[in-house]
Amino acid sequence: ILIVEDVPDNLELARKILTSRGYEVIFAMNAETGYQLALEHHPDLMLLDLAMPGVRGFSGLMYMRAQYPGVPEIVVSANDDPAAIRRCMEFGASGFIPKTLGVEAMRTAISRVLGGDVCTPPDVDLAGGGRPDRELLEEEMENLENLLETPRRAAVYGHFANRFLTQPDEQLGGAVHVGGLGVAG
Repeated sequence: ILIVEDVPDNLELARKILTSRGYEVIFAMNAETGYQLALEHHPDLMLLDLAMPGVRGFSGLMYMRAQYPGVPEIVVSANDDPAAIRRCMEFGASGFIPKTLGVEAMRTAISRVLGGDVCTPPDVDLAGGGRPDRELLEEEMENLENLLETPRRAAVYGHFANRFLTQPDEQLGGAVHVGGLGVAG
């Protein structure tokens, strides 16, 4: 099983859960390394974080689905918005696990997906509304094309954004800038 997760604590938890169940695990902390490991190791299942350096929107999921159509993917994300879950499933994910659900939900989802089922949180209506499919697909294809055109650009932007958004601004008395707003540190 390939785990693509950029938060070390989340990665370690997923690794422990899976290895305790006898699964062989490989992991990557960014999308680019995940793509390379998938190519080299041909995993039976991929667990993908939705928001990571090197990807925008659903482009990481779309890329993996296009490159490895026979490999099921479960999105594991802090974003538990029903519209995001529906979109992941529309773009080919075999499952979605909100990070808020815990260990047993992860075990159940992995077992179900490896058994050929699809797994989403029980309270999510997959038939729910949202933006028109064509509009969303065009936006995501543009995101994917931009990432493929300059594969490191998103990682670089993510690095700088992380650095500048999480470091206190000494001129503002230790405030941290978040989305243009000063937040006391």
